[in-house]
Amino acid sequence: MLTRYQRFKGEEAYFLTGVDQHGQKMVKTAEAEGVNVATLTKRNTKGFIKLWDKLGVQL
Repeated sequence: MLTRYQRFKGEEAYFLTGVDQHGQKMVKTAEAEGVNVATLTKRNTKGFIKLWDKLGVQL
């Protein structure tokens, strides 16, 4: 919503996002699921991208 407002005003705006694959929670979750942290990160990223598509979020 804030990005849309900035664009409406004629400003250049963009999302800055990322997945912290080195975070402690990610490591613990990967270990609990028996997967590599990189695999968990890719899976989570794909899930967020699908959610953005459903919500109409534009980068």
